[in-house]
Amino acid sequence: MKTMSPPTGVGSAGDESHGKRQHRLALFLVAVVLLAFGVFVYFVFVFPKIIAAWGAEAEPLSVAARMVARLSLFCRSYGLVLLPLLMAGIGAGAVWAVMPAPRVSREHKERQGRESPLL
Repeated sequence: MKTMSPPTGVGSAGDESHGKRQHRLALFLVAVVLLAFGVFVYFVFVFPKIIAAWGAEAEPLSVAARMVARLSLFCRSYGLVLLPLLMAGIGAGAVWAVMPAPRVSREHKERQGRESPLL
């Protein structure tokens, strides 16, 4: 009885799962950077109004509230540096998500496993 061997060469099933994992990871990173961008916008534009309302009250602020207020001040002070970095992160993640994963042949994977200095 003849047994079937797994497909070899470019485009094997293992490569497709690697491509899907890379795509999923890239989309996750884009989502994280977009979340950071949203938090940045909140700290720069919305949170200063909340800080002004807190300042109008006579109660002292808690340590956590003071730390968040300082984080907002940091975002407003260094926003011209942070904003291009966030935009570059979004762009790089989007390009990575759209770019196809490199295809590696099964023979190359096996060769890498045998030649690995860590094994």
